[in-house]
Amino acid sequence: MYDPFYRWPYYDTHYSQVSIYNYDYEPLTSTIPEQTVVYTESAPSTVPAVVQAYPATPAQQADTIVEEPQDVATVEPPAEEGTSWVELGNTAFMAGRYDEARHLYMRAILGDGEDGFAKLFYGLANFARGDYGAAVTAIRRGLEDVPELIDNPIDLRAFYADEITLDAQLAALTTLVETHAGDREARFLLGYLLYATGKPDKAAETLEPIADTGSTDIMAVFVRDAALRVVRSKELDGLTLDEVQ
Repeated sequence: MYDPFYRWPYYDTHYSQVSIYNYDYEPLTSTIPEQTVVYTESAPSTVPAVVQAYPATPAQQADTIVEEPQDVATVEPPAEEGTSWVELGNTAFMAGRYDEARHLYMRAILGDGEDGFAKLFYGLANFARGDYGAAVTAIRRGLEDVPELIDNPIDLRAFYADEITLDAQLAALTTLVETHAGDREARFLLGYLLYATGKPDKAAETLEPIADTGSTDIMAVFVRDAALRVVRSKELDGLTLDEVQ
């Protein structure tokens, strides 16, 4: 499987090019195992044109569709002024076709190596598959390329037909972090995903051990601080003007 991030940290590369999707890589020794999650079959039939940050929550659940998995090699390239690879990937993601979505996001990254949104979505697709090592690497790179996403995160809830599937995926990652408390990368991934699913208080709490005073993980500090700003904003919204003063 070709991974566009194979030159990044955390990977030991052993590759031979046969096709655009046929590089082999082996993750370095990690405590992050691949997880198996049962997914639902239904999904929204449309992709939100714009995914808002907090406090919006996805409420649209249009008519559902059930589609057979597509071979990405058969997917026609997007028209120059038409649908992008990221949009095609989002459609596949929302239908629960995470492998297909991952390949489509890869095509977007190969077309534009500076596309931080494609990198972020590639990471989210890997999270949905249970490949946490690839997920955290890609999400970190996406946030570095588009730092605006730190204060205005993609609302991951908008990409799921129901909360059951997302909750199951988050629960699997939460269990991993609880049983491997020293795994800083898994903790960062969980903290960011909690932040991107409307749980800034839990996100800040999760990130605190790797974002405390003296931390060298500046991205964890940035995300923790952004989550705390959301928490404080909500607290202020609940106070009267006299109380604020």
